[in-house]
Amino acid sequence: MADNTPIEWADATVNAINGCSILSPDRGIIFSAHGPEGQRFATRVSVRDDDCWEWTGARNKKGYGRFGSGEMAHRAALRIIGRPVPDGLEVDHLCRNRACVNPDHLEAVTHRENLLRGETITARAAARTQCPAGHPLAGDNVAIREGKRRCRECDRLRNNARYEPTTNRRRRRHLTPREVADILARLAAGEPQSSIAADMNLSQSTVSNVKNGRNNYGR
Repeated sequence: MADNTPIEWADATVNAINGCSILSPDRGIIFSAHGPEGQRFATRVSVRDDDCWEWTGARNKKGYGRFGSGEMAHRAALRIIGRPVPDGLEVDHLCRNRACVNPDHLEAVTHRENLLRGETITARAAARTQCPAGHPLAGDNVAIREGKRRCRECDRLRNNARYEPTTNRRRRRHLTPREVADILARLAAGEPQSSIAADMNLSQSTVSNVKNGRNNYGR
């Protein structure tokens, strides 16, 4: 069973205890670890000049340290000193060094907060103050859809561009039996549907309906 005895912090420079301490180049021992687990952890840490505690043990493909049976090294650091990460939260590396396990450089945050703090697409999108068209992403001009900000002015312009007044729309007309027969004869002769539609001022879907007997055409 792992020994979860909290690490005893030491501000003063004292003699190192090999295998039980993390050393700083200028401050000597930063902390002394008691118990087998704390000792194993301490032997896999190298303190850098910027106070990052570089994990020298195994790392995953993303550069995060692994400790023991697969636990993330930065989570293990917080747990060992008595600050376990609460359920549902993630650890943000304030120093932006994924291999760092210095508890002072680690903070438990929500997944969204972690995304917003990093160099992610979510963070870049949240930092934008204008849409690509230059409209402000603030106030009444912002709509939230599926968790994302949308520019209302851009939506309005797109809807206006797609709108066509009813008076300009082609009205669907009923084909006479003679027209239906003419279309079927031309189709049987191998004439393309697009050619028949253009010649008779019809939509190509209407000619297709006649060909396939839909809407009582051709019956």
